[in-house]
Amino acid sequence: MERLEYDPNRTSHLALVLYKDGERRYILAPKGVKAGDEIRSGADAPIKPGNALPLRHIPVGSIVHNIEAQSRQGRPLVRSAGGSAQFAAREGVYASVRSEVGRNAPRSTSIAAPPSARWAMTSTTCAYSARPVRCRWLGVRPTVRGVVINPVDHPHGGGEGKSGQGNPHL
Repeated sequence: MERLEYDPNRTSHLALVLYKDGERRYILAPKGVKAGDEIRSGADAPIKPGNALPLRHIPVGSIVHNIEAQSRQGRPLVRSAGGSAQFAAREGVYASVRSEVGRNAPRSTSIAAPPSARWAMTSTTCAYSARPVRCRWLGVRPTVRGVVINPVDHPHGGGEGKSGQGNPHL
């Protein structure tokens, strides 16, 4: 991995990966991975943060993210900042994944498919550390136009539709 990058359109950081053939691509940055670390993908990849493996090679109970829901159709599950899921069970040809945290992750997800066909990345996604939890002005009251208030509450209130200074008989 070359470096971590900020993307204003996502909740998690991106990692720029340099492949051995010289190609560069972006992936979701896993937590605990820093510039210079080697990220591997494949059935023979070791179990360490950032590596992508088929679910059949990941130990049960491991924390994963960026999970494939359907084979070769992308990885839509658990991709938000700080999101993670626990690989709960492997029963025959089925795999079960339980979501842990994440803003857009479903509470519980079961993937009914062969574990060998589904891929996931180990670890959780990297979260912003300086991002505010609430995006609002604390201590600032809302400002309401007088025209939209009832006539008993404001001199400009009342009337039908877009009226000027309502309540003309005061």
